[in-house]
Amino acid sequence: MIIDENRFFRETTLRICGNLEINEALKECFLYVRDYIPADYMGFVIYLPDEHAYETIATASLDHSSRLPIKVPAPKSDLERMKTEFTDPRITISNYSNHSNKRTHIPDEMGWPSGSSIIIEMVLSGKRMGGLIIISKKKITYTREHASLLALLNEPLGIALTNSIRYRRVQQLKNQLVDDKQYLEDELLKLTETEVIGAADGLKNVMEAVHM
Repeated sequence: MIIDENRFFRETTLRICGNLEINEALKECFLYVRDYIPADYMGFVIYLPDEHAYETIATASLDHSSRLPIKVPAPKSDLERMKTEFTDPRITISNYSNHSNKRTHIPDEMGWPSGSSIIIEMVLSGKRMGGLIIISKKKITYTREHASLLALLNEPLGIALTNSIRYRRVQQLKNQLVDDKQYLEDELLKLTETEVIGAADGLKNVMEAVHM
């Protein structure tokens, strides 16, 4: 199949960057991309170096999408690999035939379906931006052509993931502000319901002067 790479890039970018609800954007991206790269499951994952763990940002399949964060410890075999510096997007293919020899255990640890997988670790301005994992439950073979297509999406995928993380942080701060506001209102209410200490004793004259 001859693929118009410019159209593929444009259409995928419109879908993955067209919605701040990252799970919905990923679902639209998944439905489009799977016509070119076999996929039964797709997920955004970030690496948390301080915790030596992976965390899901969003997942999508034919019958669902989710942005429920799930953290799992990174396998020891991945720790040294994650320290390796790279300036271009890194793509790892693990086909069904060599499934037992795959270089990452994220799908198994996350409870995702097993099968062939292709992973792109995005890089923007020399910084890692997390990864996108595509899994096919069928006994298919991901090829260099699939990898080339996925590499085209490095920038829109990285931007979408970055925006999602920033948006999530803003929402967390917003929720924190709501909680803080409620706490302050409750404390002020308690103060207004509490009799001023000393109003009936040594400060009686002062209080009477205040109310005159």
